[in-house]
Amino acid sequence: MKDTLRRNKKDRIWDIDVMRRVFGNYDLHGHKSFELNAAHLYRVEKDVVNCRRLTLYFFDAPHPYVLEFSSNGRRQCFYELATLLRRSAVMWCPSLCLEGENDVIVDIKGTTFDRPVGTAPLQGDSKITVGRMPYEVIDMWFGTFSMEGKDLPQNDTVLGSFLPKESHEIYVIGVTDVPSQMMGHDQLSPYFLAYIGSANYYVLETTTSSSKKRRTNNALVVICRRSFIVRVSHIAAAEVPLVSKVEVPKGHCSAVACALHMNEASVGIMLVNAKHGSLDVNTRTACIRTLLSTFPFGDLTVDVHSRFDYMIIGGRFGYGGDFTPKDPLLAQIQAENLMSDMVESEPSHALSNSLHPMRVFTHARPRVSRLDVNQYATSRALPSTNVYTVLDVFCPRPFLSIFGEAVPSVQLMLSGLKLTGARLPSVGKCELHVTGDFFENSPLVFPLVYTNGSFELVDCELPVVYPWASNGEFLRLQSLTFSILGQLDSVSVTLKSVIASGVFPLKKKLVLAERTPFQVPMYFQTCKVGSVSGSLLTIFYEKNYSEVAALGYAKERFVIPVHSYENEVRGQDGMWTAALYSKDHIYNWSSADVTVEQRRENFELPDPSTWKWLSEWCVQDYQAAGEGWIYAQECRGPYHLEDSQMAVIRRRRWTRLMQAEDPISLHKYLAFKIEHVKAGSTV
Repeated sequence: MKDTLRRNKKDRIWDIDVMRRVFGNYDLHGHKSFELNAAHLYRVEKDVVNCRRLTLYFFDAPHPYVLEFSSNGRRQCFYELATLLRRSAVMWCPSLCLEGENDVIVDIKGTTFDRPVGTAPLQGDSKITVGRMPYEVIDMWFGTFSMEGKDLPQNDTVLGSFLPKESHEIYVIGVTDVPSQMMGHDQLSPYFLAYIGSANYYVLETTTSSSKKRRTNNALVVICRRSFIVRVSHIAAAEVPLVSKVEVPKGHCSAVACALHMNEASVGIMLVNAKHGSLDVNTRTACIRTLLSTFPFGDLTVDVHSRFDYMIIGGRFGYGGDFTPKDPLLAQIQAENLMSDMVESEPSHALSNSLHPMRVFTHARPRVSRLDVNQYATSRALPSTNVYTVLDVFCPRPFLSIFGEAVPSVQLMLSGLKLTGARLPSVGKCELHVTGDFFENSPLVFPLVYTNGSFELVDCELPVVYPWASNGEFLRLQSLTFSILGQLDSVSVTLKSVIASGVFPLKKKLVLAERTPFQVPMYFQTCKVGSVSGSLLTIFYEKNYSEVAALGYAKERFVIPVHSYENEVRGQDGMWTAALYSKDHIYNWSSADVTVEQRRENFELPDPSTWKWLSEWCVQDYQAAGEGWIYAQECRGPYHLEDSQMAVIRRRRWTRLMQAEDPISLHKYLAFKIEHVKAGSTV
């Protein structure tokens, strides 16, 4: 697989040789610059903001390689092949799995390979592993304890009651109240790694080294099993800016955060340290909301509550009255003032009876994500305040579309969108962002107007999503994210702020040619503030936008081009004459196949009551002075723009556009066309 892209403002060609398992870098003339061994590839990271960019990380490379492709679809093809070549990679592709088998090893064999300088012979084969099940269950441990300004525990038995050795695939360890002399020197990660087992585990990230400003005395350390490294496609950790309020003592409310991708699942984790004190409930809630709203990772045009597949928030909240009938923290959550829809598992007896306990709350994206809490407890042997939880995180595997079953392309049409909520602020120049990793040109941006207490699309614009893969099993695990952005004051002319975000899972909503209504909540700073409602229509479509736009109809919807080819042959006198089937065995007017007659006057509208002709017949002109003719030495081609003495046939394509009055009519026609193509006939 090869693709032209931009890296460091230079056009390059990257080539993936699946058989040799190497990545090649070429200039646009096909001259190789270097090769990289796929065995050394340990991370393939998609950019969360730019849907055309990804980054490759190799163990032996001098730096990561940031690649930007011409489309999201091309990035996805490259991503799939690159991910496939990593060690121990298992892709999700049910169509390649045999009946009754979950994981299958597939042999890939070939004879030729297309390169920029021509076709090269290919020898050997390559093995890939694909799975039937879309999810891989990841065993995660998350816990935190307070050092209270003291030394780290030196007794393995004491620490073992809190942090089990070599028991989980990934550990996220939070530490609060770290002595100031330990911050910036990264004493924590070597300590925990030596305890868990450095032979089998690896430190992925730690805030003690990644955070530069040292504003807090909290830390996060992320450690994973060495064999699990290839499952992590992105990780970052940092301190969160301190809450700056007159009534809040400095350092009273602080936090650190990390974000990671495991397979295709995004996980956001925040460690909160809100000390006990004299703050009233409302002020404390506002401080914690501020910490959550400044979560520094992921797409910042989406509220943190809707930004990740999984969100984990743990630590000290400082309300008091924990696990009592009048628990103030739970009261704030139930009142939609903080962490709406986040849940807390049943605590152990020791945790529920602790004095000023630490706590953990989780949230999983509805219907498409699943998180099971197996244990939620505290260690009494550890003298300081602590909490830990053991989680089964269901992480989607990367989907393999390029080797999977071919399916017709679909488009997702959103209609009747209405965004309402009494807690939504008044904003200027409001716009709707629709984001998703699975479709082209994300985010889609549409202007909004405020009408009768709700935000609606301007001029009844109809958002349309074009997925790069139309496989139904894949799409049902995807989600659309809605965000409202606007100007909160008249001073900020260009700066727009996020005022609400929501996530719409596609599961059980993808019904061909049938409108399915939906309503999902919207959040701001993790609080529920409103909802977005509308309907989703899934229909077939043809990828013909560039052709329709070239004819001057870029803004028209539901357009289908039809074609008729005019064929001529060169006579013995060197003159071009209309082809005659009885003599030349090709038709004067044909389909793309010169032996199938298809005259312009024989084209009819699918249904004159719901279709109309949008244009007259016109020639597709490949060059300014060529009148649309292309030339070949035989009817099978290949065809060229320039005439030559060897050319014996020429042809040009005539095009006419027809338009359906509604999406259902378009879908019915394309469904009819797809069935005829399967049957081997033309429409």
